[in-house]
Amino acid sequence: MGVQKTSLNKEKIKNILQNEYDITPIEISPINRGTANIFKIVALDKCYILKEFTNKRTEKTVMKEIDIINFLQEENIKVPKYVKTINGSFYTKNEDRIIIVQEFIDGYVVQDNTRNYEETMECARILGNLTKALLNYNKLSDENILEEQFSKARLQQGIQELQELKQKLQGMSCSSNSMKNLANKYTEQIIKDIDYKIRICK
Repeated sequence: MGVQKTSLNKEKIKNILQNEYDITPIEISPINRGTANIFKIVALDKCYILKEFTNKRTEKTVMKEIDIINFLQEENIKVPKYVKTINGSFYTKNEDRIIIVQEFIDGYVVQDNTRNYEETMECARILGNLTKALLNYNKLSDENILEEQFSKARLQQGIQELQELKQKLQGMSCSSNSMKNLANKYTEQIIKDIDYKIRICK
């Protein structure tokens, strides 16, 4: 589960869903992913996700996340839809911890460093679509998130640093033949990896 132990059990979750969201769960199961405590909810009409944030998450940061997700949905990006409570709020609370409910999107989880080139490019395309959509999100501009993390200049700087590292590796030399052979073996692989990263950046 999440980084902070939950006080929720199936009975508490059932009561929250019925009393706050008018959702009657048939099946409740934990999803072991992320920093929050997440549960998959199977109901009569569809599946949902119930997410319990840590007590460090404030209403302001949760509402900001909700606002961004709702904006991306308007931009036709496939993101989970938030379910409002009976009172029209995007979240509720349990023991001072914020809880949200979203419609479940079926898919799969990609583990780090397990995909091939084509699948990596597909991830890059999705990230590009997200970044492009967020260019129209005015509230993000105050923090310079796009400029700092996803700008063309940042990528160009990354490419330059990789190319400089590649040049240093190509200029390395070893005194003994055995060390030279070993160094060449690993250097060739590292250079291939650097070229691969440069292609992804481009």
